[in-house]
Amino acid sequence: MLANSAGFGKELALVLRLLAVRPLAALLLRPDEKASRRTVQSLFYDKTLVTDDRIGHALALSQREAHRRTLVDVARDLGTISGVRAEWRTTLIGALAKSDVPALVAWGDHDHILPCSHLEAAAAALPRAESHVFAKTGHMPQIERPDEFAAVVEDFLTRVSADRQVTSTKESLTGANPGC
Repeated sequence: MLANSAGFGKELALVLRLLAVRPLAALLLRPDEKASRRTVQSLFYDKTLVTDDRIGHALALSQREAHRRTLVDVARDLGTISGVRAEWRTTLIGALAKSDVPALVAWGDHDHILPCSHLEAAAAALPRAESHVFAKTGHMPQIERPDEFAAVVEDFLTRVSADRQVTSTKESLTGANPGC
């Protein structure tokens, strides 16, 4: 299950690209309530989810040196000022495309961190994957649409499990998998 996953396009929110520039990273990651509010606002289409608790949590995280260091490390590993690194995308897509594991790729149609257009690239790169778009949803569909998200994932897992059981039964009956 990939939800609003990095790796299927170069585009990335400007603030995350700016973290790749060392002097800007230190400036951008200073603990600040307004910055924490903007961060939380950028995650959701439904602004009622931008609560004081979420903003307070973001501010508390920004006050932790280890959190800031980790965020910078992840941002720099993932991308540059130009966007998500090509080699990072190539490695991810290559590994997923070779995998025999069924995949579900989902996106919020109003994601301001990683644009929904990346879903089309994911579908092209992973022809066996299924996809789902959450309407009026930002970067966190699992929070913004928890019931729909759970239903989509549960439906996918139920179908995949049933398909694998049918395949396993057919292999057993035909002797295609004599080791089982």
